[in-house]
Amino acid sequence: MAHPTSAGAALTIQDIVDAIVREIDEGRYPVGSLLPSEAQLQAQFGATRYRLREAMSALRKLGVIDSRAGIGTHVLARNPTPFFVHSQQTLESIMEAARTTQLKLERAGLVAADEQLAGLLQAEPGSQWLFLDTLRYLRGEARPTGALWLYMRPEFAGVAERLEAWNGPVFKLIERLYGVGVAVVEQEIDAAPLESRLAERLDAVPGSPCLQVTRHWFDGAGKLVQCSVGLYPQGRSRYRSRLPLASL
Repeated sequence: MAHPTSAGAALTIQDIVDAIVREIDEGRYPVGSLLPSEAQLQAQFGATRYRLREAMSALRKLGVIDSRAGIGTHVLARNPTPFFVHSQQTLESIMEAARTTQLKLERAGLVAADEQLAGLLQAEPGSQWLFLDTLRYLRGEARPTGALWLYMRPEFAGVAERLEAWNGPVFKLIERLYGVGVAVVEQEIDAAPLESRLAERLDAVPGSPCLQVTRHWFDGAGKLVQCSVGLYPQGRSRYRSRLPLASL
């Protein structure tokens, strides 16, 4: 389908982005399918290679598509997804980021740590932990921005029933309910493929890359309060840091 413009004017980069998003939303290119080749899209839109590549770059940043060498360009989502922006300066900035989202509790219960989980929690194998399986949503959005798995000490069981009504980070809810504060947070950021069952829950493509953010929250005595594992599909989350340079 050609996309001529009035008076023969060339399509802008935004015109191409809007047209592809519209065709995806209308079902011409379903989620999981491949877009036409670069040459075919150039012909379809009458666009230069530069303009088309800029449009495709914009679509990747919006989380709509993903391109892989030798495979092609997959459709990841029907609509552009607003980003969940994580700020990295202080605990206070983490708190502000958490207030822009809402957690939906999918399931909760006690789990016994096997060797793998014990390694994650820096705990003894067989020890008991409260596990909360949640989905994270930007406020006002219907599609989750990611999944958040929470492991915490069993004595914090009251968190589960109050979680969805809480506006803020979970560690502050623990502090309010039990008087246990967090003094230090350790964070690791990694990339991982989305497992198929989780991808289905997140309306994402199985095997597509996701951002994995693991945080350990410790009290003043160095005891683990909670461990959180966030999994965010490509295009739905960004990390922002501002690092002051100390005088040399």
